[in-house]
Amino acid sequence: GKWREQLIVSSSGLMGSPITIGAYGTGAAPIIDGSKTVTGWTVYSGSIYRAAVAYAPRVAFEDGAPLALGTSAGALTAGQYFYSSGTLYVETTAGDNPSGHTMEATSIPATYMSLIQISGCISYVTIQNLTIQRSNWEGVYIYPGAAGITIQNDTFTYNTNNDLDTTSVSGETVSST
Repeated sequence: GKWREQLIVSSSGLMGSPITIGAYGTGAAPIIDGSKTVTGWTVYSGSIYRAAVAYAPRVAFEDGAPLALGTSAGALTAGQYFYSSGTLYVETTAGDNPSGHTMEATSIPATYMSLIQISGCISYVTIQNLTIQRSNWEGVYIYPGAAGITIQNDTFTYNTNNDLDTTSVSGETVSST
């Protein structure tokens, strides 16, 4: 399944018995996704469309593929997006109406944080077998002071600043694809 919210780890596990966040059973890896679907498109000019968004996206996607950042709303060309003052502007790769596509934009977190946060007082947590994608900043941020954190067999895609930030963490294990 797909989770489109921020995950803040607020409890610690124990040495030898960590809290584990990940896939259970068989099937596709669960997805932690920082994007939201954008709808309500109207023509801005020619083949450029606009939609109101309540966040400042750092990347927009058309049918799962990232669009390039344009220099202004009026100067967009095929396959580009631009954001200004609560409005997302796009010109799809085919120059058609974005309502016929799945249009998404990074939105979570709304500030300079991460999709998954592990605070400095947390210990013994394992994040495994997840897809962590499209964060509006960091995929996973482990605050200084956290200990015994394991990140393993995760896939990171299209996180706009860093996939994983382990600044000043002790006892961490990182093994990701």
